[in-house]
Amino acid sequence: MNFPPKVDVGVHLYPTFATAEQYHQIRSGHTPKPHIVAHALRLDEDDTPAWNIAFHRRTDDSRLGDVVAYRIDEHRGVYAMPRSLLLLLAEDIPFDNDLDRWRLAITQALHRGTLSDVRAHPSEMLADHLDHRSTRERTYRNPAGSETWWRPRIVHYRGVRIETRIKTMQTTDGRVTAQDAAISITDGEHPRRFSIPVAILDQVISALGIARDDAEAVNLELTRPNDIDPRGHA
Repeated sequence: MNFPPKVDVGVHLYPTFATAEQYHQIRSGHTPKPHIVAHALRLDEDDTPAWNIAFHRRTDDSRLGDVVAYRIDEHRGVYAMPRSLLLLLAEDIPFDNDLDRWRLAITQALHRGTLSDVRAHPSEMLADHLDHRSTRERTYRNPAGSETWWRPRIVHYRGVRIETRIKTMQTTDGRVTAQDAAISITDGEHPRRFSIPVAILDQVISALGIARDDAEAVNLELTRPNDIDPRGHA
């Protein structure tokens, strides 16, 4: 009998999504009606929300799929709204219902401290996005077309100021020929500016997650004590 390979949960990037729709946009080709692996899986005994685990089969190969953990935080209060959170535990693997493995994966993801980055209700996010998207800040016109800079979005997180702004290039008849995301990041001392084509943002975000892991590996190497040869030289 052939058994599916064990999943090494330690190598996955654990990207987070604020809505199921966002997950399916990033991970297209996976069924929106998944197989539920576990309901209300708790990591401890406190009052934190329980996790559900689902297996989203690939539409082109039903033997493989994504394992996604998700939960909904119910907040008490008149103006409080529930917040959803999806956590991608494994990409395109054979089905595996080992709850201990997925409990470990969730725990590892929590310890990495990435889940706090996604903390907005879908309706709030949509309203905010529409507000920013529909406001032109300035437009430069030339005989070949126009270049429009849209209203910037500014986020402060852990002492870092991040400004993102969409730039759109259009021909004279209104056809969009290019669209970039201009990004400015500063911690008050080391400003950085760069621009990324919107069409490849997903690929860049994925690559940045891998770069973060590479940086962790490099830092571990740098903190190791120098090897000393028998003659006492480093």
